[in-house]
This record gives sequence, structure tokens and C-alpha cells, in this order.
Amino acid sequence: MPDIQPARRTARDKMPAIVHSPHGRIDSNEADCATAQPAVDECVRGVWRIVYISLAGVSFVLGMVGIVLPGLPTTPFLLLTSYLLTRSSPRMQRRLLANSLVGPILSQWQQRRAIELHVKIKAIALIGVVMALLICFSSMPPAFLATVLAFNCVGILVIYRLPTVTD
Repeated sequence: MPDIQPARRTARDKMPAIVHSPHGRIDSNEADCATAQPAVDECVRGVWRIVYISLAGVSFVLGMVGIVLPGLPTTPFLLLTSYLLTRSSPRMQRRLLANSLVGPILSQWQQRRAIELHVKIKAIALIGVVMALLICFSSMPPAFLATVLAFNCVGILVIYRLPTVTD
């Protein structure tokens, strides 16, 4: 019996497919998904695409609110936004990664699955400052204040345990 080897992938096989709409024009959403990152198995389509993009929008807004609101985490919402956009709209994902505020951190997370030490220090320091201000100037009931502080301590622990970039 002859040895059967798997077919080799050529450069032509790796080229993105161009998807045409029924009207003969290139559908940018379809072509965008066709040229998505190789790690992405498949972009969602139809109603699920709308659901994913809507959830990404809500997640992004919650992440931005979490920057200034104590007790609401930022990073998990931004990572969820990135995940949802990667699977629904790679074009919007590229715009998110190009954002000067959150783009570099998300890009580094995608490439290395780690964050830089100075980012961890800034995040923990910001949480500490917000917690101190909350304790000093808040008129919240003690039980609610303790709950918010406990969530912030969990957030600090999560940030501390994230892998750190080593160059």
C-alpha cells in the first residue's frame, strides 16, 4: 500500500476568499469575515451577528463606565467586547484595537496573553485611590460599602494574578 501524505497547503490556499453578494458586489461584512484572523474558526452570521454586535456595544459601554465607577470592572468587559467583535465584525475589532485608550492593552493581551508591569501597577493604584476616596467621602451604608470594597479587593487580586510581560 503506498504512503499517502496529506496535501500541502500552498500560498493560494491561504488567500482569503472573496464573497460576492447576490447583486454581484462584494459584501463588506461577508468579505470581512472571510479575511478574519486564522485563529477565528468562523464569523457568526445573520441574527446572531446582530446579537453579538449589540452585546459587544453594551459590554464596551459597561467597560468605559467601569473606568470611573468604583465596583464595576473594566477589563473583563473590554475582553468580552474584543471576543464578540472578533467573531462578529473583525472590522470593528480592528477599530477597537486602534483605539488609543484601550487598543494597546488589548493587542498585547491577544499577542502575549499577558500585560506589562506598569499597567498592572497603574490599575492597582487607581483602584486603591478610588477605594480611599470612597471610604473618605461616601455616604453609603456600611454594608454596601463593605461589599463594594470586597469586589474591589477581588479585582486587585485578579489584576495581580494576571501574567506579566517579561522582555
